[in-house]
Amino acid sequence: MNREIAKALLQKKGMVVDMAFNGIESVDKFTKSAPGFYDVILMDIKMPVMNGYVATENIRASHHHDATTVPIIAMTADAFVEDIQQALAAWDEWPYC
Repeated sequence: MNREIAKALLQKKGMVVDMAFNGIESVDKFTKSAPGFYDVILMDIKMPVMNGYVATENIRASHHHDATTVPIIAMTADAFVEDIQQALAAWDEWPYC
């Protein structure tokens, strides 16, 4: 439900939205994309199959032209203390997440 709301809001502002349904698919879509195709990645940290943190690590470690420069914004429907701590730790490791 949250994904559909976010998609509708972004499209209403004229943005083109591409969605992945799990972490592996998100990494695959990014690594197969042309340079400059994605302006930003909104990453659900609790995606199935591969969570957003691992997907982000895989994107950053890939050899894609934009791997270290595309902004990756962590998102979640729940924000527990542990989630906040893990997001801050990821920020320290990858300051351009």
